Amino acid sequence: FICFLILLSYTSVATTSLLLLRPLAFLNVEKAYTYLSPEIQYFHGRHFVYCIVAVLLTIVIVIGLPSLLLSEPLLNRKINFIKLKPLLDQFQGCYKDKYRCFAAYYMICRLVIIVIIIVNSPNDFTAHYLNIIACVLMDLLHQFSRPYTDNYLNLFDGAILHLTILISFLPLLEFFDSYNANLVTGMIYIIILLPLVSLIVMKLLIHRGDIKNMISYCSILIQKCIKHSKNDDEIPLNDRETPLLKEFGITVDDNMRRNAIIVEV
Repeated sequence: FICFLILLSYTSVATTSLLLLRPLAFLNVEKAYTYLSPEIQYFHGRHFVYCIVAVLLTIVIVIGLPSLLLSEPLLNRKINFIKLKPLLDQFQGCYKDKYRCFAAYYMICRLVIIVIIIVNSPNDFTAHYLNIIACVLMDLLHQFSRPYTDNYLNLFDGAILHLTILISFLPLLEFFDSYNANLVTGMIYIIILLPLVSLIVMKLLIHRGDIKNMISYCSILIQKCIKHSKNDDEIPLNDRETPLLKEFGITVDDNMRRNAIIVEV
């Protein structure tokens, strides 16, 4: 549960911490102010407390956690890491042994994208261009390595990385005076449908064994029904009824004989 909360809040913690530490300078003004609240002087008063908290979060979570996941193989050789290993396995257990560092890789990628957006203005063309390059490199590295042990996770993660590339392209279209609205609409539909299709494919891959068993069971039943119907068509109607009548008659006669014997005794 703690690992899930860390992963869920990593992007927010990193973004908030770096924004709190970002100064804002005005022309012909000697003092620096905070980026989030330009009326507050930078590293002065209550912002001093916020900066201390932001620095601690940056060292412990934003930089410390990826560094710990990256250095885990080295620490296992040098230090007895048995007590901490179950915690790290929660992050790295889904990866192949030689790609366990990918648990830190995705955090570092998030951090790179956050830094690109924070350093450059969100409305800057350079920020969007660098963001696209970062997303493409992330996707290429994932496609070449395929780090997960389960193949369906590689497919699902690849679909999500494709989705990030499409999302990173959309803000760039605003910088062009004339762009095709149909193209933008098509990309939006792809962005909406791609997670749903990926989820369906992932569910099919997860339950592929059950689906195969169900299909084979249905095929066996169909074959039995076809075989039974063919046998019924080959046997005449009188021959089909005779064994049942004989069996019923024998059963009744046997019961009558047994009752007669009991009465005589």
